[in-house]
Order: sequence, then structure tokens, then C-alpha cells
Amino acid sequence: MTKDSITQTSTESVEYRRAKLWQIILVAFNAFNGMAVYFLIGLASYSASIGYGIATLAVGGLLTFTRIFDAITDPILAFLYDRVMTPFGKVRPLMLAGWAIQCAGLLCMFNFFSSKGHGVATFLGFYMLYVIGYTIINMTAQTLPALMTNDPKQRPTVGV
Repeated sequence: MTKDSITQTSTESVEYRRAKLWQIILVAFNAFNGMAVYFLIGLASYSASIGYGIATLAVGGLLTFTRIFDAITDPILAFLYDRVMTPFGKVRPLMLAGWAIQCAGLLCMFNFFSSKGHGVATFLGFYMLYVIGYTIINMTAQTLPALMTNDPKQRPTVGV
């Protein structure tokens, strides 16, 4: 037996996990959610200045601060992500929790508290809440393709 025949037989016996078409389609909808939120968050500076009465210069500083806050929370949430174990798995509860946190932050920032006389602290708090939810969703969404399939023929279709 040659080395090539050993390699060939070991690769022939590999069993691949394959995702169903409807699962791939639902994962693609997560990208739609990300783009919708990305479009909405592009309007955050307008909401801060018009809805909360924050000066444009101050809004730039606040949004820069939230980028620094995001850089701090990313490793902390990744540390927690590794330790989550529920009867429903890791991804499902975290996706739902991240979505709920992100939606709560965005609804409060753009709808419930906007134009009501609240100031910098309120806007900043809701923006930071949005950042936490966004981080949780993206961490879980980035692991989905690897969890769904390990078939080299199917993997490129999951990310499309």
C-alpha cells in the first residue's frame, strides 16, 4: 500500500455535514438584517442632533467613544460566548438575545425617547446598548457557516 492510497481511502471515508437549502436561505436573511441596521445606524448622527439636541461636533466625539467601547466589549463578549451552553445550543439563544438587545437599543434611540427632551446620556446609553446587541449577533452569525456544513462543495454557497 502506498502513501497515496492511504490518503485516498481516508478522504473517501469522511462524512460531511450538509445544510439544507432552506437553512442556507435563512442564514442569508441574517445579512439582510445586518444591512438594514447598517442603513439605520447611518442616521444616528441625525437622530442625536435633531432628536436629542446634541451638537454635531459632540455627536462625532460620542460616536468615536462608542467605537472604543466596542473594541473593549468585543473580547469580553467573545469570552462569554465561549462559555454559553444551553439546552437549545449556543447560537440560537445568543442570536435571539442579540437581536432583542439591538432592537431595544434602536427602538429607544430612534422612536421611544427621540424628540422628548432627553440629552447626551440617554442617547449614549441606547447607542451602547445597540453596540452590545450588534456584537452578539455578529459573533453568532460569523460562526453559522462553519456550524452548518463542512462540505467543501457546499461551503461557498453558505456565504453567498
